[in-house]
Amino acid sequence: MIEGLNAGRYDIVPCAIWPTSARAKYAAFSHPMFFSGVSAYVRVGDHRFDDSLDALNNPAIKIATIDGEMAAAIASSDFPKAQQVALPQLPGISTMLLNVKDGKADATFVEKYFAEEFLKNNPGSLRRVGDNVVRVFPNTILVKLGDDELLGFLNTAIEEINNLGVIRSLLKKYEPSPGTFLPLALPYQQVGAH
Repeated sequence: MIEGLNAGRYDIVPCAIWPTSARAKYAAFSHPMFFSGVSAYVRVGDHRFDDSLDALNNPAIKIATIDGEMAAAIASSDFPKAQQVALPQLPGISTMLLNVKDGKADATFVEKYFAEEFLKNNPGSLRRVGDNVVRVFPNTILVKLGDDELLGFLNTAIEEINNLGVIRSLLKKYEPSPGTFLPLALPYQQVGAH
């Protein structure tokens, strides 16, 4: 994505990119449009991690990851003793979930959206561990580093459509279940009619 952006093949990458410090060396990020929560998923019937995800930090545990993807970063930073069943970047996120379903790994970390899409085709195979998220990431638009005029325009537009309620309305319309996407907090609270 970043190579194509910096080569001038396109001006923006508008597909809800999670900013990282590594990416920020080569591209700029807009203000968040909404947030995504990442949770741990395991096979149905596996309750080893219900009391605490700390139980994942064990050399006997295998975590499904994709090289360079957030599940790998979470596994490395939070559960360094666990083994990673790492895949190259070519397969989709659903492959990590498939590795857990098929018993090649004990757990993985994905957004609720991807887990629900996977479960449509594999009902009753996986479950989310607990109600809490492991990480929350802002979804942004990627622009070429130094393109301040475009970045300023995007940030103003994002703020405007958030304040108008457009983003919340779209998230509600397209989320597969409540709470899949996490909206931005409004910068104010209306307390009554004027």
